[in-house]
Amino acid sequence: MAEHAARVALEKSQRRAVKTLQRPTYDLPLLTGGVDLGALYQLAEHLCRQGTRLREEVEEAIHRQGLTEFVFVMAPLRIAGGTGSPIGPVAVVAA
Repeated sequence: MAEHAARVALEKSQRRAVKTLQRPTYDLPLLTGGVDLGALYQLAEHLCRQGTRLREEVEEAIHRQGLTEFVFVMAPLRIAGGTGSPIGPVAVVAA
């Protein structure tokens, strides 16, 4: 129980610190059943409901270059004990 309380306190303090940056933040559900394709769609739906249109922006940039297909990858930072991370959007296209 003490470990959980410490984690909750850390998360609250980190949220306060992030709030001072005055940058948009997004809350995502905890995926208790693991991450599969369905879970990724669930996360994408939550992001879209909160106003994130990152995939669409990447898609528009790709299409402006005359490409029609790509794989969209979100690469979060590996933060030990972290509960969130900025992402690095990557569009993988055929050469």
